[in-house]
Amino acid sequence: MKFKSIQFSIAALAGACLFVAVGGMTLYALVAFDRNQSMVVERSEQILEQHVRSKLEAVASAEMLRIRQQLEQPFAVNEQLALLNRQVADVQDGLPAVMISREEMLRYVYKVLEDQPELLAAYVAWEAGAFDGLDDLYAGTGRPGHSQSGQFIPYWYREADGSIALDLLTELNDETLLDNGIRAGEYYFCPRDTQGPCVIDPAPYDVGDRTVMLSSFTAPIMLNGEFLGIVGADLSLDFLQSMLEQSNSRLYDGLGHQALISTNDRLVAWTGNGTALGQHAEQVLDTAEMANLKRLADQPIYEVDRANNEIELWMPVPLGNSGTRWALLISLPLDVVMAELQALEDELVQNQSSVAVTLAVIGALIVLIGLGVMLLVGYSLARPARRLATMLDEVAQGEGDLTQRLEINRADEFGDIARGFNAFLDKLQGMMREVVGSVQQVTDAAENTADIAMRTNDGVQTQLGEIELVATAVTEMTATAQDVARNAGLAAEAAGNAQGSASHGRKVVQDTAETIQSLAADIERAAETVQALARDSENISSILETIRGIAEQTNLLALNAAIEAARAGDHGRGFAVVADEVRNLALKTQNSTEEIQRMIEQLQAGTRQTVTVMEQSRNRTVESVLQAEEADAALTSITQAVSVINDMNIQIASAAEQQSAVAEDINRNVSTIGEVANSVAEGAGDASKASAGLTKLAEHQRRLINQFKV
Repeated sequence: MKFKSIQFSIAALAGACLFVAVGGMTLYALVAFDRNQSMVVERSEQILEQHVRSKLEAVASAEMLRIRQQLEQPFAVNEQLALLNRQVADVQDGLPAVMISREEMLRYVYKVLEDQPELLAAYVAWEAGAFDGLDDLYAGTGRPGHSQSGQFIPYWYREADGSIALDLLTELNDETLLDNGIRAGEYYFCPRDTQGPCVIDPAPYDVGDRTVMLSSFTAPIMLNGEFLGIVGADLSLDFLQSMLEQSNSRLYDGLGHQALISTNDRLVAWTGNGTALGQHAEQVLDTAEMANLKRLADQPIYEVDRANNEIELWMPVPLGNSGTRWALLISLPLDVVMAELQALEDELVQNQSSVAVTLAVIGALIVLIGLGVMLLVGYSLARPARRLATMLDEVAQGEGDLTQRLEINRADEFGDIARGFNAFLDKLQGMMREVVGSVQQVTDAAENTADIAMRTNDGVQTQLGEIELVATAVTEMTATAQDVARNAGLAAEAAGNAQGSASHGRKVVQDTAETIQSLAADIERAAETVQALARDSENISSILETIRGIAEQTNLLALNAAIEAARAGDHGRGFAVVADEVRNLALKTQNSTEEIQRMIEQLQAGTRQTVTVMEQSRNRTVESVLQAEEADAALTSITQAVSVINDMNIQIASAAEQQSAVAEDINRNVSTIGEVANSVAEGAGDASKASAGLTKLAEHQRRLINQFKV
């Protein structure tokens, strides 16, 4: 693109460079901001997931402990009843360890149920003839707690109004499978077959005149490895439903769901729908949840199911020393848990849009301000050039006033041009004065030509041949002078172009040096920011040390508590379980702090490498600035040398023009002499005509010279 003004040329080129630079920096800033945003969101998601996992594990552990505490009561009752009945059967030297009749045993079981209002029933079932060998005496008597065969199988239960009634245990030997997959007499078969405590999976049972969901806790009466019967207590599990509903309501406003599942995959409690209790878990759980239920062992299972938009935690719930393990499920919607993270991500996106708009506006302002500055700079550079062009137009087309001079108030290339132009006018003015004098002399010579022609006629013929040779030589000299003048003009033009290119190169080098210096400052600030990040990482390390110390102290306290609980025996068993869980949590906390410490050490190592790379970049930018300054000095020397060459070319051109003018005068004079000689030879009339023509030529030259003011 060609510009008609140097002002707009400078502004356009500088503005394009400024636009590219600002656009590149803006694009880099946006890319860096987007990368940082992705890193923040990813790291925040990891931290949030870890927090949610810890929170769910803590909630599940607390619920598991509450459930176990509530279910410890029937185990304790069974141990008490089994111990008493075992002592009744332990006969040594013809006497039992404890002398108690069947009626007293009935009253004792009644008292146990009366003292334990949470229990629905308490019962004893002896094998036929095993209690005291007197079943035949009670056969057919209809005595309370006895079957028709006299077997001692009392079943005390609590009525709906809270009163306690007596009935007989039924279905002792009934192996019919119920809807929940267990045998009708499982409460008797399980302790007999395993010879250990049993927890019968919840099922609907008729207690008096009502049907409730209950679970039977039974234990065998064993003496010297022989099975004599069972003791048991029935517990309603309605409280578990309330417990899970309360826990679920406190967790994310109840938007998730919780479930307690028995060993045969039946729902013991379910916050989603209370009518599903007792049904198989696959009725309410999906395939992935059922798979997690199958693989649940001694350790909790935490899983983020993004396909179903859920976060799940499975916690095993061991029941006493029965070997039975239920499963506790806590499930939360993923979008609810990640709502805070999503809000943070939305806020970051909004901030990114705001930053992009701000950067675009600032970049546009910088470009506009830069264009304005370049226009002013271009105007200051173009003003002396316009004045020079105006004076040349006045000399070429105006009155030819050679007394005017350019004002020299600059020390740059335009000042050199003004000085050269003024020197050219000085020389031209002197030449014009000489030409004026020559014209007058030519006029005088023309007036005397007629007299001279007569006197020189004789010698003209002799000199005519020599004059022709001189004319040829003068013509060749004139052509040579014109070639010299033309070549000198071309050299001057080339020198001017070289001077402009050198000036432009110097300006580009200076701009490059300023840009590199700005880059060095940005790198220095970035290095300070990374060093601040390293210091913050060291502060986090000290905090982790504190957390690790707390975890170690907690572990020691939990260990001491477990030792004290072991000393307390059966009375401290529940406390020992709690102490063991606390110690496990402390160990997990200690392991987590060590993992975070390793991650922070990796972050610190990366930070130190980043600081080193930034320091190297800053040193390289300093070297680049020094090289740019050397290039600027070299271009300055080139500009000065080109200026000297330009002055010399102007002087050569002026001298060549003078030589050409003189050669043309000589050529004309020689031609005139030849013509005069021929005219003289032809006659005096021709000499008179030549004198008249010379007079007209002198007058014409006078008119031309008078156009210039010298």
